[in-house]
Amino acid sequence: MVSPTLRTRETWELTGIGSPPADLDERIYDNTAEDLLAVMRDTPPDVHTLLLVGHNPSIATLAASWAPPVRNLVVVARRACKL
Repeated sequence: MVSPTLRTRETWELTGIGSPPADLDERIYDNTAEDLLAVMRDTPPDVHTLLLVGHNPSIATLAASWAPPVRNLVVVARRACKL
């Protein structure tokens, strides 16, 4: 799902995915993280993978709400990079 703005449509095109075509959704443009969750909840049940191309600060807020605390993230990064 992609915000209908030019920049987000260009970002979608740069992914090279192309198929299936992205659904443009006005609700992704000016919103909150809670609004984005509502858009995602409206996704049909037969969709198993969803890519959301939108705007900050709501995309960053949504992503941060799912991320582990930063201190845990640093530990994972050190293990992955074998620092």
